[in-house]
Amino acid sequence: MKHLFIPALAASVAVLLFWGTCPADTPRQPAPVAYKDAVRCGRITSPELTEVSGLAVSRKTPGLLWALNDSRNPPEIYGISTKGTLLKTYKVDGATNWDWEDLADFRYRGEDFLVIADVGDNWSARPFNTLYCVKEPTPDNQSNGVLQLEWEMTFRYEHGPLDCEAVAVDATNQKIYLLSKRSTEPVLYELPLEMPCKKSMYTARAVAKIRDIPGPTPADQKQAYGKYRSRPTAMDISADGNTLYILTYKHAYVYSRTPDQTWDLVFSKSPLQITLPHPSKTMVQREALGLDQTSGNIFITSEKALAPIYVVEPAH
Repeated sequence: MKHLFIPALAASVAVLLFWGTCPADTPRQPAPVAYKDAVRCGRITSPELTEVSGLAVSRKTPGLLWALNDSRNPPEIYGISTKGTLLKTYKVDGATNWDWEDLADFRYRGEDFLVIADVGDNWSARPFNTLYCVKEPTPDNQSNGVLQLEWEMTFRYEHGPLDCEAVAVDATNQKIYLLSKRSTEPVLYELPLEMPCKKSMYTARAVAKIRDIPGPTPADQKQAYGKYRSRPTAMDISADGNTLYILTYKHAYVYSRTPDQTWDLVFSKSPLQITLPHPSKTMVQREALGLDQTSGNIFITSEKALAPIYVVEPAH
């Protein structure tokens, strides 16, 4: 099969050239985008989807969301409507669901892809983590299908094992971002977006720390998952690579930059907060967020049976 990704060496050179020519950071900031209140648009009723830990919005099929389950579930992704109706199930051939925690979408040279992030590590003990890439399928009236891997990337973090549930792909700048979950200050790591060489072990490098996500309040501490309220559980990024969306167990946060700014500079400032509804029993474990690159809508759901789906629309 002919792959459309540039070879690993060329990608590495391109990345170095890109960052090497960036101008120095400047104080100017992009204009913040306001958002409407979150509105429930659906509920996931399928018995196959009771631990949704990753969500991506289809770039090929309007109104379609892609979802995956957490660990100990089959290596499958699921196409659902924004109302939560299960439409299609796809097995990912050659993949293992050790602890799938996020699902990212991206477009490269006119083709659409999904990246499955097998990166969960509650005890910070995994010797390596895995990213699986598949072409985004187009659901039809045929029976459930099988997806072949485009590539598989194994990697370690430069500072040792850690838990992660938030992954995003920036195809514009050829980066894969991963955000640590259990650090006092969440750390953003990056990998190159490239066709991995067989049997290669990549190293995810730390590039920035997030300093201003509000910690849990005394009232939060009394509720389920209260002490974890500020921990990142999902992430997505705009197509131009300049706006990062981060979900926690309490609210979502938006960081925006100009093309000449680093994430480290942006993370030193307070983010835009998207206030989410007080968690119900089925929405307390918010671990899935997907961005619609066309409308700017943000979809959010939880890792529980009968979880609702919320949509947050831009105010413009």
